[in-house]
Amino acid sequence: MMKVTTDVLVPLDGSALAERALDAAMAIAGCGSIALIHVVQPTEWFAMPADALVARERKQAAAHLERLAARLGKAGVTVAAHVVTGEPSACIASAARRAGVIVMASHGRTRTREWAFGSVAERILRRAKAPVLVIRGRVRSPFAIRKILVPVDESGRERAIMHVVQLLANRLGAEVVFLHVAARAAQRVSGPFLVREGDPAETIVRTAAEESADLIALTVAPKSEGRYVMFGRVAEAVLRRADRPVLVVRE
Repeated sequence: MMKVTTDVLVPLDGSALAERALDAAMAIAGCGSIALIHVVQPTEWFAMPADALVARERKQAAAHLERLAARLGKAGVTVAAHVVTGEPSACIASAARRAGVIVMASHGRTRTREWAFGSVAERILRRAKAPVLVIRGRVRSPFAIRKILVPVDESGRERAIMHVVQLLANRLGAEVVFLHVAARAAQRVSGPFLVREGDPAETIVRTAAEESADLIALTVAPKSEGRYVMFGRVAEAVLRRADRPVLVVRE
């Protein structure tokens, strides 16, 4: 199997749910490195001045990331930990400029603040130029990808994601299966290329379940080209409905 070097960025918020992304990050990092990032967002609390709260949260986050980094480092992976202050999606998108892929859980909660698709995670998907692997639903433990479902359409947009898919397939020993969602009834095709009829997002999610795919890989096309299956709204709908990891690459 070909060795793959991938620098992985893992956003964390202190919740156990967010840390579900760590197994996936370890699996796909190969001989690359992992960067853990925790963003402290300033908030006004009546019981404590904002600067004091930020200082306390930064100290707690740094200690937590150091423990995680030490644990991951024992597995032979180079790990760096970063605590920054600011708006989460902007800070993460900026840090991702130096990453090969962002790996993050789709939701998690700390205090009254929410880390969820539709808020922080959605903004990261819209802003980050790096591929984003969103961990959703149940995943294998230890993390494993045996089959990757890649939706395709007439635009050929899937080419933008294929280099990442190929890296993951080689690294994890996964099979790649292509899916075309037709507007009208079409013959079911067996083998590595499938044709299905129906609503794009619903059909992608359903086919992933039928084919026992461990990962759905989507390309998000420019907004002006909404007629294509891989328009952002379809990717967002898949992310909301999927019960398995989803990889998103912006063209």
